[in-house]
Amino acid sequence: MHKPDFLCVGAQKAGTTWLYHVLRENPDVWLGPFKEIQFFNALFVKSDAKWVGWHIKTSIQNAIRYSVNATRGNDFDLAYFRYLLRIADESTMFTEDWYSHIFSRGGDKVKGDISPAYCSLPAEGVDYVLRTQGAIPIIFLVRDPVDRALSQLRMNISRTRTGPPTTRPQWEALAANPEIAARSDYRQAIGNWLSRYPEHKLLFIPYGDIGKTPIEVLRQVERHIGADPSATYAKATERVYEGTKLELPPYVIEMIEQKFRPQSDYLEQTLGKAFASRV
Repeated sequence: MHKPDFLCVGAQKAGTTWLYHVLRENPDVWLGPFKEIQFFNALFVKSDAKWVGWHIKTSIQNAIRYSVNATRGNDFDLAYFRYLLRIADESTMFTEDWYSHIFSRGGDKVKGDISPAYCSLPAEGVDYVLRTQGAIPIIFLVRDPVDRALSQLRMNISRTRTGPPTTRPQWEALAANPEIAARSDYRQAIGNWLSRYPEHKLLFIPYGDIGKTPIEVLRQVERHIGADPSATYAKATERVYEGTKLELPPYVIEMIEQKFRPQSDYLEQTLGKAFASRV
């Protein structure tokens, strides 16, 4: 079985895309043909199982398109093409053999799977990771739960074809999306990992450190996953993805604050005041 050497399990809207793009500059690291393999949540998060297959096929289409454009149709790597097509095979998708196949490339590099949906794994999902992959290093990027939820709400609205809601009930319905609640429930997400996984294998990084000390964050990651600790990162200070700038009604912000502020107390109690002040 081919396996990843580390996982980045989240959180969504907390810098995982930045980490994926910047860490690819390290010649000692291999992160696969696309971000977010979504293997474990496809098995253990029922709501995700409805769309992860579409995500994989779309990602493979993009990977093929990128490779063809990069070579301009000349000297195309047919072995890589076959490798990608097998990932898109629905008959084997999300089996252990399928996951092993993804990590069959990369040689001796440090291989990683960065899928922020893994932060929502239930206890049995964390147990499955430990049983099938071993106690590999885990990275958990932590953003202020209110800011994270507001960012996800804006992203969800930007992905709709109808535009922002026009009535208060519509706004409140979107703000009450169970997926937002699940991704901001640090008490459940962090609690599941801390209670079942070797603590020394868990690296928690506050979101604020990415903007203030990005190189130090990358050095922490390198040490944690066993990668080259002297790599240079030309894009470390670049913003990879600019969040949607959408003005939200005050009552929506208040609703989110009331719902998720207790999660801030949990972070302070669990990871410490100094850590919580930097999320």
